[in-house]
Amino acid sequence: MKKYQLLLVVGTILVLIGCHNGNQTNTIDLVVMEQVDSVYGIHDEDDHYWNDYCSASFDVDVPKNGPQVIVDSVMALVNKEVYEMCEYCIDFDGIPENHVAYSEKEVFTNEGERLLSHYMDKYHSLLQDSLWNTFGLELKLETQTKKYITYGSVFIHCGANCGSKKSFYIFDKSDGHLLRDIISHENLERFFKDHPEYCTIDSDPWLGRNGWHFSSDDNAYKYDYGLLNDHFSLVIEGADPNFLHLDIPYSQIISYLSAEAQKLIEQ
Repeated sequence: MKKYQLLLVVGTILVLIGCHNGNQTNTIDLVVMEQVDSVYGIHDEDDHYWNDYCSASFDVDVPKNGPQVIVDSVMALVNKEVYEMCEYCIDFDGIPENHVAYSEKEVFTNEGERLLSHYMDKYHSLLQDSLWNTFGLELKLETQTKKYITYGSVFIHCGANCGSKKSFYIFDKSDGHLLRDIISHENLERFFKDHPEYCTIDSDPWLGRNGWHFSSDDNAYKYDYGLLNDHFSLVIEGADPNFLHLDIPYSQIISYLSAEAQKLIEQ
């Protein structure tokens, strides 16, 4: 009888431990974000704009702490986006002698709280010499759930005209990997065929918007996809100087998404 009671106690403890561990597995800590001080314009030593028509701005959410596997993945993205923005700015005017090439590895930093100042220390003089337009990078955390986080990246360029492009990045919080497959172009085409109410965005002369209509001949790279809190976001580029987007409820589009995307958004 005592042996039975002992086994019962041990079994109960093991069950409780199993439940506790199970809860830990299913409630991965959310990534705590810190918004790094934004950099608007590149300044000279006297803290004045060196040219009224030359400006680059960065507004970036950088991970401060959280599960290391997620922080590492997001930091790699943030570094890549800021690096490419700086390189694009100094390459834009096509004067190679003004360009001292940095490799991405040379500029990479894990110092989240001073990431932008780290890049500005490197690129300040090059941007000052070569930048003759206005550029902007907004890299913001848009959604954070127990299963995934979604970043939105907006690149802005203003010269004679202004234009912008948006991309989404979705990280699986179980191991920090970046999702590559959200929806196939074939499934997107099938979705629009089944839901023609989403096929058209009317033109808006007040906003200078040219309108858009889905075509099966569209380049697949014209579209990007985001998993947000309660809806699927489709970003369309090339239909207008600025990107257009559609917000689609998961209830309508979930069956068209990849198996991995479906698994992440199912609660």
